[in-house]
Amino acid sequence: MADAAPLLAGARQLVESARAQAGNISGMVTVGLVPAVAPLMSSRLFAAVQARMPAVRLRIVEGYSGDIEARLTQGSVDLAVVNRYRAEGRNSYRRLLETPLMLVGRRDAIRAQRRAAGTDASSIPLRQIGGLPLVLPVPPNAIRNLLEDMAGTQDITLNVCMEASSSVVIKRMVTDHAAFTVLPYHAITAELESGVFDAVPLTERALRQTVVLATSSQRPFTAAARQVAQMIPGIADALIRECLWRR
Repeated sequence: MADAAPLLAGARQLVESARAQAGNISGMVTVGLVPAVAPLMSSRLFAAVQARMPAVRLRIVEGYSGDIEARLTQGSVDLAVVNRYRAEGRNSYRRLLETPLMLVGRRDAIRAQRRAAGTDASSIPLRQIGGLPLVLPVPPNAIRNLLEDMAGTQDITLNVCMEASSSVVIKRMVTDHAAFTVLPYHAITAELESGVFDAVPLTERALRQTVVLATSSQRPFTAAARQVAQMIPGIADALIRECLWRR
């Protein structure tokens, strides 16, 4: 059965290509999205697909980057928007956005931390967050790995008071308690606009997140998947212009 999978994928591609040539693009496109980009990207992408290719149906799979990239490599996802921190990877990538990671907390908690540190600088070095109570993703996780690697090189001990595998849970804990987390700007846009959260970029250049469009070298593109992939950079640019994502 495993040997039949490439043949079935090739047959599907031929059928979709024939339909596309006839001006009738249809089929299912499975898109993997990390939690930080999923709400806005999925909504904008749905609107664009409905307007241009109403016979195409989207399937959105949400997960952290490692899980989504594994699905992409296995061929169960057609394309994905994920986070990258290092150059290596089995898939193909197109950069959409590079943004700093930020210390995130309730507005009153961030202000108290800044007063205690005696600074109102536009960024905060990792060393200054070493003693703060942090709610971080359950490992393995790219942000968690990056923070711990950088902390190790600077001999900093992170005070992880809670771990969670859900970004919703992490943000709720930060909302309800005097705890902090580390996230990119686009993961907390709504909370910043409402005044619930405040955030300060981390100073270290290495503590930046690159958001990329990833495509698989294992699974051939259908005409529908190719068109959906071509829509995503334009949507990302629009979100940046609207200040919903930030470089």
